Amino acid sequence: MASNISRIWVHTTVFIENDWGERGTGFFVSASLPENPGFSKVFIVTNKHVLNRDAKMRQQAESIILGVNVKRNGEIVAEYVNYPIRYVNGKPAWRGHGNTDVDVLAIDATPLIDGWDELSWKHARYSAFAGKKLINKHQITAGDEVVVVGYPLGLRQGKTNYPLVRQGMLSTRVDENLHDEDSGRTLRAFLIDGATVPGSSGSPVLLKPVTKIDPEHGIVEVPAWLLGIVAETRYSPTRTPTGHVTSYTGLGLAFHNATIRETINPMLRW
Repeated sequence: MASNISRIWVHTTVFIENDWGERGTGFFVSASLPENPGFSKVFIVTNKHVLNRDAKMRQQAESIILGVNVKRNGEIVAEYVNYPIRYVNGKPAWRGHGNTDVDVLAIDATPLIDGWDELSWKHARYSAFAGKKLINKHQITAGDEVVVVGYPLGLRQGKTNYPLVRQGMLSTRVDENLHDEDSGRTLRAFLIDGATVPGSSGSPVLLKPVTKIDPEHGIVEVPAWLLGIVAETRYSPTRTPTGHVTSYTGLGLAFHNATIRETINPMLRW
């Protein structure tokens, strides 16, 4: 039976290339307007550094190339679109999280969605985000398996722009902040083991769907809730006779999903 990873999340995820030829991942999230719940905006959620690592250079970004899928002649095929990101209806088209230590950014993709009937896509809503109450209820913690959906090394599935699906596990508790010994900062993030290589930046981190036995409700299906967003592949220096060599640790840093809400919500009032 297909999980909501293959039914939904594979179709929410998009390939991104910035103005400088650097590549990453993003995914569609929709949210209702607070003053008009019958209407929604659609955003591409990714990392700030996917647009550009330098904050001043991000302000100069004119557009991104999106690798999406379209329905054409009864088939799903890859398509690439140059999407302008300066302004939408006179308002800035993107917003980075207000905390400089939080590497999360949202781009208003509503005009793209509204104007392209052939586009094959799906979106996540806030109801798919695992909050603290849900995390505690289902005891989601270090050691649980996760799935990462994205474009490691820019790879796609066949002749389409569908992303790759990879798995790993939570290395730290997902409901606590992470102390970064290298910088001395406390980050609103957690670590995952495996499934993060360059190109994975901006990928959704999902709880791997499982079946659990609940003492009160019997057999319970736990779906692929969104836990966070990949932001960084961790490396470490390895000492050699001639100096140090940077080694891949297999660890990835992901920001909590609450930071995605905090990035999007101010844009709903623009």
